[in-house]
Formats: sequence, C-alpha cells, structure tokens
Amino acid sequence: MEEDNNHLSIDLDWIRTREQINFINNLIFNSLKIKQINFSYQHHAIYDILKREKDIKLYNIDHHHDVYYKEPRDIVNEGNWVYHLITKKCIKQYHWIKNIDSEIQFDFPPEMMANDYEYHVYDNYNFLKEINFQSISIILTPEWTYVNLQPLYEAYIDYFKFYKKSINIIELTRNHKGSLLRP
Repeated sequence: MEEDNNHLSIDLDWIRTREQINFINNLIFNSLKIKQINFSYQHHAIYDILKREKDIKLYNIDHHHDVYYKEPRDIVNEGNWVYHLITKKCIKQYHWIKNIDSEIQFDFPPEMMANDYEYHVYDNYNFLKEINFQSISIILTPEWTYVNLQPLYEAYIDYFKFYKKSINIIELTRNHKGSLLRP
C-alpha cells in the first residue's frame, strides 16, 4: 500500500499560548522517525523542496495562510508560496491550521480555483497527532514570531542534532527580508 504524501509545516508565529507550545513540542519531540527535517528562517524557502513533489497533502500550522495576499504572482515569497505549489499542481490537499484571530481570505486568483485540490481550514489541531508525515519543516519567520519564542527555533535544531538526525537547514533567506524566488 502506498503511503500518503503528508508534509507538515510549522511556522512558529502560530504559537500564542502555553497549550500551543506544548502541542508543537509534542509534535517535534515525537518526529524522530520522519525522514526529512527542514529548518528555515522564511516559510517560502521550502517551496524549492516541495515543488518536486506531486499529490502533496500539506498541513500548515501557521498564523497566516500563505496562499495569496494580492502581491505580484510572478515571484515566490512568504505570502504566496502555497499559491505557487497549487498552480504547479503539486498539492492535492492543503490543510491550514490557524489561530482564532487569523485572517481568512476567500478571493483567490482564478487560475488557482481552476486546479483540482482540496482546501481545509481548522482551529482544532489535535488530529495532527494521528498523521504519519514524510517531512517536517520548522520555520522561524522572525518578523512575525514573538521574540520570546524565537529561541525555540535553535532549541529544535539542537534537539535533532542531539539525536544525530540529518537536518536540512535552508539558508536561502536568512537575511530576514525574504529573498524572492522565481517559480
């Protein structure tokens, strides 16, 4: 039986409560079996990894949906990297795990609406514990993550290094300004 192509993306800007910290810690500390572990300062850096895949079931824990924010569509950035994966027909299902106060958007470009994929939005996140993920990407997004939570990023890197797990640190946009990628 073929495994599902489940990918988990965690933007640390999502964390607002102690319960959310505990949940993210639980997910990360129980992910030593995952084969591909990515770290990046900016969310759109994982685009280059995911654009090679097909039939992705992407689970994005994020305060922002990262689909499309009316900016130019000819470049990949932190606000539209999901749009580019959808229009490249890489995504079969997009699952956005948001906060109660996250901004929901429904006016997406027509070319995105013409693609065959599912779009799901959740406030609840406990169901994620039951999913087997092929990859996990942990994103700092320092512009949006609370300063007191930013040390978690380095702590998670240290955790995987301690257990001698191979990790992929994507240096693409470490300048914090969000380097732009061409799709």
